Amino acid sequence: MKPDFITKVRLHAWMCLLVLLPLMAEGQQLTITGNVIDENGETLPGVILITKGITGGGID
Repeated sequence: MKPDFITKVRLHAWMCLLVLLPLMAEGQQLTITGNVIDENGETLPGVILITKGITGGGID
C-alpha cells in the first residue's frame, strides 16, 4: 500500500510543478518606460540601462 501512496504524492507534486512553473516564468517579464536625463534636464540618447542582479539591459 505504501508504494501506491508515494506514487500518488509524486504524481501530484509533478502536476503542481507543471502547472505553477509557467506562471512563475510569466511573472519575470517587466516593462519599464521613461527617459534618462542629465543634471540639466536634457534627454541622454543611446543610454544602456543595467539592472542589478540580472543579465541584459535595454537601450533608451
